[in-house]
Amino acid sequence: MALPRMFLGFFALALMRAIDFEDDFNLLLLRIAFTAVQALILVTMFFLRQRIKAEANQTKITVPVAPKFGEVPPEKPEEEVITIEDYDLSQLQALLKKTLIGVAVCGFMHWKWGLNPPLFMQAVLNPFQMMGHQLTKIYFFHQEAKGQLARPWKEETPFDAFKPKLPEDQNKLRQEKKRAEREAKKAKKGA
Repeated sequence: MALPRMFLGFFALALMRAIDFEDDFNLLLLRIAFTAVQALILVTMFFLRQRIKAEANQTKITVPVAPKFGEVPPEKPEEEVITIEDYDLSQLQALLKKTLIGVAVCGFMHWKWGLNPPLFMQAVLNPFQMMGHQLTKIYFFHQEAKGQLARPWKEETPFDAFKPKLPEDQNKLRQEKKRAEREAKKAKKGA
């Protein structure tokens, strides 16, 4: 899903360049679209909360305890046992915080410096981010919580695309590195 989102970002950038935001009417439409999209996302989160509460899944799961801000994560993180309902509500709260921080930052940049691209990008990309979230897939699209949707979820970062995905990939990279080092040593001895 990361690859199509990347192309969506490029498409949004190209579209943004074609729109004249110096025109007051276009700027008004951008502000309305940004506000409407963010409101729709907040309403979606409200309904997600209602569905989580209605399902009230009391199945217990073991999740790693997230380190506090500024703490160095330990080698082996502590774990706690919580219900799926509590876990989903905590994930929804984290998503809400992330969304509100993004809205506040974009709104501030637009108000203080007159920057329009952040508003446009948030208005275009945030709905896709919301539709791709695990909670939305489980509670709105009724996908089973198996595979990538199995709880607890790995927190995604923008740098995950550059990391090897599986331990087998990491082992392969180590083996290739060792093989290259051995070949370099053999080449030095032969020279």
